[in-house]
Amino acid sequence: MRNFEMFSERKDGRGMSGYATFKFIPLRFLLGQCSAPLGVHRQGFPRDGTGRDGTGRDGTGRAVSAPLSGPELAVGSGSCTVPGSCSSARLSPLSFFQLLGCQDLEKTLSDLHLLHLHMHSYSHTMQLLALRGMAALSGDPQMAAEMQREAPAELVTLLMMPHADSGVKVEALLLFRALLGGQLEQKEASHMAVLAAGSLPALFDDESSQVRELSIILFRELLVVMVRKDKKKVEEMVRRTLISLFLRMSDESVAEASGRALLASAKFLGWRKLKRVVKNQETWRIGETLLEQERSWVEQYVRFSKIRLRAAPTGVRLAAIRFIGAAARRLRRHRYEVLGMFFALQCLENDPEPSVQSLGVQTSLILETLQQRQRSGQSLRALCCCL
Repeated sequence: MRNFEMFSERKDGRGMSGYATFKFIPLRFLLGQCSAPLGVHRQGFPRDGTGRDGTGRDGTGRAVSAPLSGPELAVGSGSCTVPGSCSSARLSPLSFFQLLGCQDLEKTLSDLHLLHLHMHSYSHTMQLLALRGMAALSGDPQMAAEMQREAPAELVTLLMMPHADSGVKVEALLLFRALLGGQLEQKEASHMAVLAAGSLPALFDDESSQVRELSIILFRELLVVMVRKDKKKVEEMVRRTLISLFLRMSDESVAEASGRALLASAKFLGWRKLKRVVKNQETWRIGETLLEQERSWVEQYVRFSKIRLRAAPTGVRLAAIRFIGAAARRLRRHRYEVLGMFFALQCLENDPEPSVQSLGVQTSLILETLQQRQRSGQSLRALCCCL
């Protein structure tokens, strides 16, 4: 361990207790690894430039406010046993992450390994701390190279965890983008892209608009960096994602990001017509173009749109209704498929959103008319056969 000077205390003429200076302190010492594992718990604050001691009071015994909102958090859970150091040195998360950017702070791969471990903690706070710590360390070329080998798979796992905190998802997406934009060979970047591309579409419908936007932006960036041989592995997934991006173009919070991602998807698939209508921002023609595919794909898109009739922003729900109506006209000869769309739209008769209710009722009436015409045509053909 390198020499360091810690908690060097000064008192001026006014009796104000002073400051702490840090020089060449190993990160694992700050994490409290000298004698105990990493942990987050309630406790007082270390003595710092504000004059607070471990009881959260100043030199006169008066209580002072916490440097962070909410419960006090400290990193480390055990007394430091390094000779010459404070017997109970601990740092708040704010101080800890400020020190991560210090040039005099010694960082090793073992410190990065600790952050990897705690990235999968059951505590959202610990996950955030670990992700922010990794983001701070990613500025070091050696650390960044190590993270690019190990972190992508862990970040994907973290993003797909049930009930994951939206703040954790945001930090994970930002870190993934930072690693992808680092000094990587195209083959390595393509491998990262394949690893994450299949998981991101699930985040397009996240309740957090920031998570939705970052996941869509990252999805577009992944498509751009893939090499040809890796494109075949995700081509079908990208094709399934077209309907999601199309509907999200009607979500004001992510409309621009969705349009750019849809354009990148059209380029990725080599679909010239779709690329042209997206580039010209002809929204209604985008839906028509998607319906020009094989029946199996149209049915998949309709099933996806039915789900969005309920749990989605109003703009997305309206776009789903319009797409279902257009699909019904194209599939009008397939009675059972059209009947399923009709029942899905009928459920919107009592929807609390007036615009959704109105468009849903109008579209269901159109589908009912189509069904009646279809039945009349079948009856007429049957009569002709009998004659």
